[in-house]
Amino acid sequence: DAEGTVTFVDKNFALLVNQRPIYSIVEYTYQDAYGKKHTRRIDDIDSEIVIRKQIQVGTKIAVKYAREDPSKSIMVLNQV
Repeated sequence: DAEGTVTFVDKNFALLVNQRPIYSIVEYTYQDAYGKKHTRRIDDIDSEIVIRKQIQVGTKIAVKYAREDPSKSIMVLNQV
């Protein structure tokens, strides 16, 4: 487990429904147990979740990463 910081948020206009983007792009950084910094960019987060959880640049988020490969991570949204 680690704490991450959101560094980028924007709408993903690649897929539109009723002329509105349904996905958002979220990028975040976090540090692993060895102090190495990692960045992950997710291009297909449901825009409703981003709005509901008030995810914006600077937001602190919970992150889980793989011990065998700390560059692989997920956001834990139920803890945001």
